[in-house]
Amino acid sequence: MVTQSVPNTSGGLTVIGGKPFGFLPKEDDIRMFRDTTPPAPDWIIEGLEPGDVGILSAAGATGKSMFCLSLAVVVASGKNLFGKWAVGGNPGDVTYLYAEDGQATMHRRMHALAQITLGGLPDSVVDRLHFYCLRGNPPKFATQGFQRGSVDKNAAALNEIVMLLRSQATPRLLIIDPLVKFHSLDENSNEQMNDFIDLMARLGTETGVGVILVHHETKSGEAGSQNAIRGAGAIVNEARWAVTLRKLSVKEAQAVGIDEDERWKYVFASSPKVNGTGKLPDLILERGPSGVLSLSAKHWLTKNGFRTPPVVGGENGRPGKALQDVITASEVEDEED
Repeated sequence: MVTQSVPNTSGGLTVIGGKPFGFLPKEDDIRMFRDTTPPAPDWIIEGLEPGDVGILSAAGATGKSMFCLSLAVVVASGKNLFGKWAVGGNPGDVTYLYAEDGQATMHRRMHALAQITLGGLPDSVVDRLHFYCLRGNPPKFATQGFQRGSVDKNAAALNEIVMLLRSQATPRLLIIDPLVKFHSLDENSNEQMNDFIDLMARLGTETGVGVILVHHETKSGEAGSQNAIRGAGAIVNEARWAVTLRKLSVKEAQAVGIDEDERWKYVFASSPKVNGTGKLPDLILERGPSGVLSLSAKHWLTKNGFRTPPVVGGENGRPGKALQDVITASEVEDEED
């Protein structure tokens, strides 16, 4: 077939054979889509595939970084997270860029995590973990452009990450902790944060990894909901996977028999947004030595697959509310960290 270049008046792109040329990938084979069995989702962790961008958000001092370590270990080992959230069957390399904690803190946390992990952390798992302390000097992957609202990409820093990931045997997950340290954009700008999420998605697509951005929550939103995630709505809207961590409220702690002086040890994990699969089971986690998180014996929620909860006693012998009615996001109190 002979193609012919023709004038184009719709934006300056060369037109060959009647189609714009220069940015479109190969056309999808719809007949093949129709006639063949599609592949099963390649979950890194349930709901997050290679090329996807996820958000892990929480208020300060809630256990975000420790949660990331647990996630990194299970992705590198192929085991389910806390025995409840499914991880893809193929273990792979995990790259963790952290810019808030120092190496001494990471040393204490990883040592403590290894002590409580069943069977320890074998070399085969450790060799898939690639952690980089960037405290005090994190690269800005995107910065404010000269023109108002524009975004400049840091090609040198992005290329270094791409080369790093491609050098690994089985790149699987990139964790960036926290998001705010790796850009200088306006987090309240939907346009700029949309560009940043797109940038991370392209990085993930080109290297075959999922990307999880660790982020903070606003104090004005409902704790544990996607509306509590700080900044522009595009941060969570453009992400394919969002998980939040929060502390238990006073009422929740009372409902599961946790004393007030022990309440700080417990963390509630939920998934307000997971594309392509059902909501992940809610988790009640408990802090151990050095902040290591593990599934608590208090995980009695039923609405996401846990065993039937006890009934919280009422007054004058009347039955109280069932636990699943007590532990709801709407009853979380506005607490200072």
